[in-house]
Amino acid sequence: MKLKDNKVFWLIIFFVSSSFAILINKYILWKLNFTYPSIFQSWQMSVASLFLISANSFEIIKIMPLSTESFKRLLPSTFLFTVSIYSGSKALSMLPVPIFCLIQQMFIQATIYIVEIYKTKKSMSNYQAVCIMTPLFIIWITYLFDNEYENQVKYVWILINCLCICLNSIYISFFKSINVQEIDKIFLNTKSSIIFLSLFGILTGETPKVINFQKLYHTFFHLLFVGSGVFGALMMLSYGRLCNLFSLSRVRFFNAISMFIVSIASIIVYDTKTSVYKLWFAVLGLASVSYYSYSVSKFNYQLGLKNQEV
Repeated sequence: MKLKDNKVFWLIIFFVSSSFAILINKYILWKLNFTYPSIFQSWQMSVASLFLISANSFEIIKIMPLSTESFKRLLPSTFLFTVSIYSGSKALSMLPVPIFCLIQQMFIQATIYIVEIYKTKKSMSNYQAVCIMTPLFIIWITYLFDNEYENQVKYVWILINCLCICLNSIYISFFKSINVQEIDKIFLNTKSSIIFLSLFGILTGETPKVINFQKLYHTFFHLLFVGSGVFGALMMLSYGRLCNLFSLSRVRFFNAISMFIVSIASIIVYDTKTSVYKLWFAVLGLASVSYYSYSVSKFNYQLGLKNQEV
């Protein structure tokens, strides 16, 4: 079996790269207090683009040029992708990783469920209802007992992030007829986001301010940026390969599991002001979301709905 078709290999790469990407991003945004998300993401996407170009040069992947029609149709998707990573950075800098992952996964799974109800007219079983309601209850409790009232904007940013991810997924589903590889869409996203984020940086005034950041000229700081870009590129690349090797609902289950893993790792690695009990409560919610995602994946597989997924 060729390495590019090895399911276990790409699954391991996805779990490892997504975990390291999120943990490194959290360290840069929170520990180092790098509060310039447009600069952060544009540098990260630049490293990711260079990584993908290098992989293409060594024939590890094959990036194909897009037609003008495909580019025009995918342009709104790249904009939504850009806004999602920008807002995601803003939210991640303020929210603990488990709570960030829980809200994001809950929002995505709920949206997918609503779309699938509309498309398939299927009903929700009792245990699926419990799996959906549990994380919703945890999110509500987390918000209710959040003492940082002056910093409630973090919930606005995570909702913008979730909204853009879901809208992007729905938008892409309408253009399944376009013959574009997942890796080509990923490469387009990385290139286009650099332009969009550069404009964001100018409009928000982040570009001139970043010069005053004290750790800007430290080697360790730049190594973190390179690591973030490489792991981010590996995460996107492995996600694209998994989409070719598994059904979309199964890949969503893997994504939920990766968020569960990185949430546990973040509790061990980072010492936050948030109550440890609240963080483990969020991990419990992620376990519930993961189980729900698995049940949806199993249900779709049994009914042969792979080609009807969002």
